[in-house]
Amino acid sequence: MKTLYEFTSYKKEKVKEEVVTKDDEGNEVKSTKEVEKEVPYTFAIRKPTRSLFDEGELFYGIRLAEGVKAGLLTRQMLNKRYLNDGGSKSEMEESYERIVYALILEKQTRFQELEVKKDLTDEEKEELEELRKDIAQAQRQAQKYEAGQSSLFDQTAENRARNKTITWWALNLCYRKVEKKQEKEGDETTFDYQPFFGEGSYEDRLSKYDDLEEKDDKDFDVRTLKRFFYLISFWYVGRANKFQDFLKLEESLKEEAKDDEEVAEFASQELNLIEPQPKKAEQ
Repeated sequence: MKTLYEFTSYKKEKVKEEVVTKDDEGNEVKSTKEVEKEVPYTFAIRKPTRSLFDEGELFYGIRLAEGVKAGLLTRQMLNKRYLNDGGSKSEMEESYERIVYALILEKQTRFQELEVKKDLTDEEKEELEELRKDIAQAQRQAQKYEAGQSSLFDQTAENRARNKTITWWALNLCYRKVEKKQEKEGDETTFDYQPFFGEGSYEDRLSKYDDLEEKDDKDFDVRTLKRFFYLISFWYVGRANKFQDFLKLEESLKEEAKDDEEVAEFASQELNLIEPQPKKAEQ
């Protein structure tokens, strides 16, 4: 199975370890003790096939039609209503939108120039890395802005269909990467990919998703689920299409978490992306 991205999360577990000590006579004595360790688990986002894309488009179309039939307005209809009332964006908002997207375009253009250039100087390598961080951060700011704008259209038929389709994609693209048992010692390590939501129909996997939603937010699988949805949401809107895009997205979040306690809490508590840092003592 081809994958778009793989990530590792660590879970505190009690595991048994073999300990070798020596007795009074110098003989080796093997014993087993239980210790608490950070155990790594690897997860993967499957690379969609052409047929899966076709199914996804069909799913979106069906959900969109359901919403319209149920009486939800489309974005076009709602936007027309807003325009008749004077518009949904202020001049300041429109100006901010132009500046942010112009900045992203400018930095992406320079980034692409450097990326294809051979024999970069040390200064250019440093500039390339800074551009990578700046682009990722600007894209996150753009996403926050778009989220604020889309809140005006939360109840549209398209938004309902979009949210349900993102869930559909998550149910189809989320996998656990599991090491296969070696038939004999010395064999090459191989891996298998197991669906995160199990096998079965859409309803079966959706039921597993609902079960996870009922669990405590600190549950390891729940935090993994949130991380999957965070990444797949970016992929769905075209912000991440290859491994480096996902990596850049998560690295940007880590950088932002260094200076923003709210982001740090989101990255550690919600996504299990970074270890939570001890809170600073109040002055």
